[in-house]
Amino acid sequence: MTSESYITKLYFKKYFLVLFPIAVLISTIGFILCFFVFQDNTTLCILTNIITTLSIIISIAVPALLAYMDKIKGKKAFEIFRTEGFTCKFCDTYRKIYIDKGNPFPLHIIMCASYYGKISEHDTARILLNKIRNPKKLDSYSRFMYYLEMLSMCGKTGNWCKGEEVRKKNIGFIQNYVRKHKNNPELRVNMDIALALIDSAHGHYGDAFTLLNSGYKPKDKNDENFLNILINAVYIYSLAKNDDNLSTAIINAETFLKNFTAFDFPWRKKYYEEQIVRASQGKL
Repeated sequence: MTSESYITKLYFKKYFLVLFPIAVLISTIGFILCFFVFQDNTTLCILTNIITTLSIIISIAVPALLAYMDKIKGKKAFEIFRTEGFTCKFCDTYRKIYIDKGNPFPLHIIMCASYYGKISEHDTARILLNKIRNPKKLDSYSRFMYYLEMLSMCGKTGNWCKGEEVRKKNIGFIQNYVRKHKNNPELRVNMDIALALIDSAHGHYGDAFTLLNSGYKPKDKNDENFLNILINAVYIYSLAKNDDNLSTAIINAETFLKNFTAFDFPWRKKYYEEQIVRASQGKL
């Protein structure tokens, strides 16, 4: 699910930067009015402080309230996600709550596309991603996620030509973003997988495996990043019609999954089991 803290940050960025200058303007007007109406300096000081304080409180409270309402709004979708995982019901509920009504954040659109992609609804994911007209105007995180989802969607649908275009134009930004956030290894893994999907769609399987084998080591036996690498290896071997290595890749993924001792949600184990089966059939 989309990070609540990041959505809160987006609300503050969107509304505080607008409301705070208004608050300053209101305070200035209030000071001028008080100066002409009240000649007493003490009264002038008190009223000016009250107006300034209220203006600042409003400029902070409005984005905070909107972020809280966003969280409340998403409870229904989160409950479905918590109990069922990535399903049509979850994706449709998320879309109805965040996309179909009002003026959604681009990040909501991108994450909704990502969720549809996880259930192989790639046409819906493409339609949603096409709503983003100018990704270069997005904040850096949203822009990074947009490019990853575009690459992933193009790779899984075999549209390597469009994927290569996105890659060529934006690889510098993508790699720089990962370097700046090197303490978050998930970003590097997701980047390598997305690029590998484009290579495999183009038939460049050697390049795809070079990306998957870029040196990431599992942090522990419950490392979902490493499991995702193994599942995508199954998928690419299936596309390459390399049956011997495919059998080995399936065993590797299934063995690593069996060694998991904990999942953040109860449906995760079955979800990954199904992903391995689908990947072995050349589907993701």
